[in-house]
Amino acid sequence: MRCISLLSLFFVSLGVFGKPVVLATHNLSPYGSYPVGMPIELVANEQFRGFAVDRVRCAFNKMGQELTVLVVPWARAQRLAESSEVDGFFAGSQNNYRDSYAQRTAVIAEQKWKWYWLKSNPQNVNDLKSGARIGAFIGSNMSRWLEDNGYPIFNRPNTTKQLVLLLKKQRLDIIIANNLVAEKLLNEMEMMEEVDSSIVKDKPLYLFFTKRNLKERPELVAQFNRQLEACYLEETNGAHLLQ
Repeated sequence: MRCISLLSLFFVSLGVFGKPVVLATHNLSPYGSYPVGMPIELVANEQFRGFAVDRVRCAFNKMGQELTVLVVPWARAQRLAESSEVDGFFAGSQNNYRDSYAQRTAVIAEQKWKWYWLKSNPQNVNDLKSGARIGAFIGSNMSRWLEDNGYPIFNRPNTTKQLVLLLKKQRLDIIIANNLVAEKLLNEMEMMEEVDSSIVKDKPLYLFFTKRNLKERPELVAQFNRQLEACYLEETNGAHLLQ
């Protein structure tokens, strides 16, 4: 509750509380992140870039709707949306709990859930419930899915980077992670040749608008989806021009 009060006071002090749509996200490359080494500011500035945030901003610009993006830890981003202190959060995959308090838009980015393990410590992905030390980062849909399906979670660090480091140090036998995020980290750490992987499922990512917010603006999802489609078309046309 203290975090929520501080956020409210922050917007009041700016004189913009209630004017823009306020969305929460987290610092996660390549979907939305600050450059390496740059401090993580609460209110995203022009340096905060990535697949998901760029598309969200594009759609809002076309809508003519003012947007403020807050950058907070992922679990907090969802709590702020659940309590309706913000108007929504991104980029998240579908689960029944999120659907209970928010409505998702069209897909804003692709994602695959994958298992990763060290080649030096082979794992049978069909038999992970009988002793494997499994890791998933806290607040993730992957963590909830593991719980719902009877997988014991040995460790829940705050970030995918911490998951990969725990795997490298052999403090975990196997981790579940977003493919783009994990493989970017594995390449940066020069670990790609040391790991094997297996796809768990396709889980595309969405922007979730809170249902309480949509009571006041019921047209918001349809407007966003329409402009998001135009943004995708611009991306495709731009890619063709570069070929």
